Order: sequence, then C-alpha cells, then structure tokens
Amino acid sequence: MYNKDEKLALHSLAGGPTRDTVLDIPARGARISPDGKWVAYETFDETTAHHFELFVQPFPGPGPRVQVSQPGTRGMEPMWSPDGRRLFYTGDSTVIVADVRTSPTFAVSSRRTLFDNSPFASNSGGGYDVTPDGKHLLKVRTLNDGEAAVVHNWRAEVKRRVAESSGQRK
Repeated sequence: MYNKDEKLALHSLAGGPTRDTVLDIPARGARISPDGKWVAYETFDETTAHHFELFVQPFPGPGPRVQVSQPGTRGMEPMWSPDGRRLFYTGDSTVIVADVRTSPTFAVSSRRTLFDNSPFASNSGGGYDVTPDGKHLLKVRTLNDGEAAVVHNWRAEVKRRVAESSGQRK
C-alpha cells in the first residue's frame, strides 16, 4: 500500500527531539548509507512515472536528490553494501546493483542486473541483506507458490516425524 502522505521522520533514540520531516516528498524503504551521509529511498512520482523509483540524497539534508534506478524503470528495496560503494535494489523482476561514488558528491557510475528476482519473495522494506564482506546477498526464496502451512500441535508432529525417521513408530 502506498500513501502519498508518507514522509520520512527522524526519531532520537536518546530521548531527544523528533524531526518530523527529513524528506518533504512521499518516500518509503529508506536506508542510511554506512558512512551516515546519504539516504536511499523509493518514491512514487505519479507525474513522471507510475511505479516506484529509487533515489539518494544527503542525510539529514538538505541537498539534491540523485536517481539511482534508470529513469522510467522500477527501483525498490534499497540496500547498501557494507563499504557504501554499491547500492542493491529490486527492479521489475530483477535484482540490480549500482556502483556509486559518495564523495565529494553522490553519483552512479554503473548499473548491472545480478539475477532474476521472480523466484524470490519481495516485501518493501528489504526482504534481503548483504553479507558483511559484501560478497553475497541473502534473499528469501518463495516456495510452493506462496502457500503457507499451519501446523497445529507442532511439537507432537516433530516427535512423530523423528520417531518415524529413526524407525520407532509410536
């Protein structure tokens, strides 16, 4: 669900004041860069596109925003690499990585598709993560076409299956 009134707010964990609006545009899926100087976010601009696109701008601002996703293409679920030199995101049915420069200003130097995202679960807010060494991406894979199994009395079920697998029928 998208709400055009959603804004990014900054809340102090030390009990200080809350900054109600960090970005004065509708935004979601925000991720702060490892150096704390940039924020990546997805936004829906119905005047130019009819889907979410990915942008980065200085954090906590002010400053100009830079589009990370290709103009006119979908960009969602941003995730920074631990070194801050790459920004991963999902496109229509792919996972994409953008090589970025963060100093002295933010710029995208290249983008490439990593893999097909269709067999993987997607939920705005980052249904994946990058390993600390930046060499792997962990993503939830969707099995059984999204079916969910609810097992009541699951402890008894586990005991029964363990007993069956070891040849001890009960």
